[in-house]
Amino acid sequence: MFNRCHLVVSFILMLSLSLNLQAAISPRIYNALNDFQQQLSEVEADADYLPIEQGLMQLEADLTGNSLGSALTLQLLAQLKEASGKPLKALNYLDKAYALPGLDQVTKGQVGMSLAVMYFSQGQFENSITILEERINVSKKEVSPNVMALLAMAYFSLDEFAKGLPHIERACELAASANESWLANAFAASYKLNDLNKALNYINELIFNFPEKSDYWNQKIGLHQVLERYKDAAIVSNASYSQGYLSKPSQLFNLGVLMASEGAPFEVATVLTAAIADNRLEKTEKVLRLIMQAWIQAREMGNARQVMAELFVEYKQVKDGVLLANYQMDAELWGDAISSTNSLLSQVYVDDLSAKQKGAVLLIRGVSQFNAGMVREALVSMGKASGIESSASQAKSWMLYIKQMQG
Repeated sequence: MFNRCHLVVSFILMLSLSLNLQAAISPRIYNALNDFQQQLSEVEADADYLPIEQGLMQLEADLTGNSLGSALTLQLLAQLKEASGKPLKALNYLDKAYALPGLDQVTKGQVGMSLAVMYFSQGQFENSITILEERINVSKKEVSPNVMALLAMAYFSLDEFAKGLPHIERACELAASANESWLANAFAASYKLNDLNKALNYINELIFNFPEKSDYWNQKIGLHQVLERYKDAAIVSNASYSQGYLSKPSQLFNLGVLMASEGAPFEVATVLTAAIADNRLEKTEKVLRLIMQAWIQAREMGNARQVMAELFVEYKQVKDGVLLANYQMDAELWGDAISSTNSLLSQVYVDDLSAKQKGAVLLIRGVSQFNAGMVREALVSMGKASGIESSASQAKSWMLYIKQMQG
């Protein structure tokens, strides 16, 4: 969950900042360092590094006792080793520079930040923390947000979220503009520490500043669900869907479930049906069943029966056929009910029917046949239903009624 990418700090930038202190060193040293920096920027092959390295090492030997000059030279050597793919050598040079006595706080702070970044990049998070904490403690003014962020990331890398969270929070406060990575890590650390309300605040900031990122919308929905704020989850889910930030099938299905839980069955059915029509959602059995239940709850029975029919035809489960026949009979769609019950009583399905289901199907067929004017067929169906214990009483009552109606 945490972004452990290297927080790269340019050694060239560090050196340039230090060279602004040229008044503190002689023009000869300043010019020599400037020349070496220019040579480094023009290197085209690994072999070109050697003469520059030799020159810098000679310069560093000549600067014994000159802490500022030595520090700047060692930084350039570290830059050279980093550029030539030898980070541990670079780390050694920076370590040596940081240990020099008598460095002014600005230069020591720059070297310390470079050293902390190198430790971090090499997975030496404890050393990175030691350097950064030291810089914070000795600094007479607020340190930069980059320092706070790097310190937080070092703690997070050690799974010490409680120690890291205050630092990433301070980095977010000090940032001139919203930093997505810092906010995301503040959210993740808060969540890890089970401070869900604080996590919600950070995910709100991420959505406000980066609304096009659908992952943040989904995390906010999930957080509301964890907090058992299902209505809020449904509102956020619907809002993100309306703005086009939901596209994955799982997201759309979750939207349907949330909306259903909040008593919006019509919206559930229409949203999921539209998603199927737009090829954003596969018409699976699970999806169809959710749509069917939504139509039933919305009392859109015509649409509900249509989905029942799809389920019965596609998945061939007798429970769907029985349900469909029941709803067709309730709607007085006698012909449709007869057709469905005939299918259920055919050789394809009849062996899958339980005795209770078979009795119910025979009753539905008999009632439908009677109302369709098929009296003789209705009596046959009722006669068969009367031989099944679960439907016997109703079937006999119907047979008596039909005979009375026939005089």
